Amino acid sequence: MTGARHAHESVTNDPQAPGFVVAWLYRPRPDVVGEFERAYGSDGPWAELFARGGGYLGTELYVDGDTYLVLDRWDSKDDHDRFQRTFGAEYSDLSERSERLHREEKRLGSFGRVRRAGR
Repeated sequence: MTGARHAHESVTNDPQAPGFVVAWLYRPRPDVVGEFERAYGSDGPWAELFARGGGYLGTELYVDGDTYLVLDRWDSKDDHDRFQRTFGAEYSDLSERSERLHREEKRLGSFGRVRRAGR
């Protein structure tokens, strides 16, 4: 465990790393996979909406078979929370319109960056 923690610290202390990440798991409907990838990718409507808020760093989309991992990266939790307060109605509207693209959606969590003790 000590070795794993040390390796983790060297990655998470990278000044370019986001301070806050929201992770989602999706299983898109098979007949709209391409549309799902465009919508949830780094240039899609979700990324466009997030970019209206300060501190948004980008979205990453990963796939394993029929399962997708979406990571929304932010400078800080405060930036994310401010976005949610400011654009909550637009977020809800886009979420409703996007429901037809997936058969499963699960928020895996919101993760803050781990910093080495004393920094």
